[in-house]
Amino acid sequence: MKSLAIAGTALAALAWAGAALALPVRDLYEAEVLVAGENALALQEGAQQGLLEVLVRVSGRQQFDMEGPIELALQDPRAYYYQYSYETRQAPAAPGEQPEEQIWLKLSFEAKALSALLREAELPVWGTNRPAVLLWIASPVLGAAPASALGTEKQLLSAEKEGPLLNAFLYQSKRRGLPFLLPLLDLEDTTQISPDEVWDGILARVEAASRRYSPDAMLIGRVQPKGGGGWWGSWRYELGDGWRRLDNATDTLVELVEAPMNALADSLAARYAIDSTTSAITMKVDGIDGAAAYAEASRYLESLTPVVSTWLRAMQGDQAEFDMQIEGQQEQLAEIIGLDARMRFLAREGPTALRYLWIR
Repeated sequence: MKSLAIAGTALAALAWAGAALALPVRDLYEAEVLVAGENALALQEGAQQGLLEVLVRVSGRQQFDMEGPIELALQDPRAYYYQYSYETRQAPAAPGEQPEEQIWLKLSFEAKALSALLREAELPVWGTNRPAVLLWIASPVLGAAPASALGTEKQLLSAEKEGPLLNAFLYQSKRRGLPFLLPLLDLEDTTQISPDEVWDGILARVEAASRRYSPDAMLIGRVQPKGGGGWWGSWRYELGDGWRRLDNATDTLVELVEAPMNALADSLAARYAIDSTTSAITMKVDGIDGAAAYAEASRYLESLTPVVSTWLRAMQGDQAEFDMQIEGQQEQLAEIIGLDARMRFLAREGPTALRYLWIR
């Protein structure tokens, strides 16, 4: 069973089913900026804009205190990127008009340097493995009937229906580094839920249809053209703690989608982005049945964003006991581990002691 997984800026189609799964955002430290030319001033201004875009994506914050470390970094963004290039593209043009050429600056920023900058600025760092958001988005089938008519045929957003609405989600997904998933809309989905039920926001039906995907979060959207131009949207989103609602009206689809994607990214970053506080914990891991399992578990723990260092304290039977230095809170570490299927929580064995089962 497969579902299209849009992994933030990677835009990758991934096999995905059965259990909640963090999705990697592979281009987290990349930026593309429209510039006026290929000169030193354009590079400086473009690099400043690109640095801000990546800081938003990596920190999960939309705004920064522009004094102190961030201000100094923006004065000399060269210290934070290691590669740049230019690309000329044709801008979209109206029918009958000649398309204009645009120059885009592409920058690759150094992950360790940006993490150090955010720590210095006392801002969180959000790792590359991020929660997946399942989208159920209903809109009228334009041209079938007047868009405002109650009886207009509805359709659900899918990977096969490329167009402005999907492009708007792709753009906002890249901007915030928030991966999303689209349902298969196969026979199993279509017998569970209809476009009209998504349009009407029947939550019980959406929840039932979503169980096969085990998403980390869900977004229901109702998108409709406004009379006289522009768009209207009604959104509901769920992060595991109840449904929330958001309505908006904008001139473009990109602006319309920005509000719910910001709300989701802000809420998820508050949960998963790691602040700069440090603490020491002990973690006992059962199921370590040999040298290979020990090596895999050690590499996995060291790869987790909150983990600063880890070392083996004791090995008894199939249980390894690790001393670990972490950033952020223990609860954040537990939630990040919970995004994967590599370890299962067993027990809390004290204020600073956790016990897990290693699953190979």
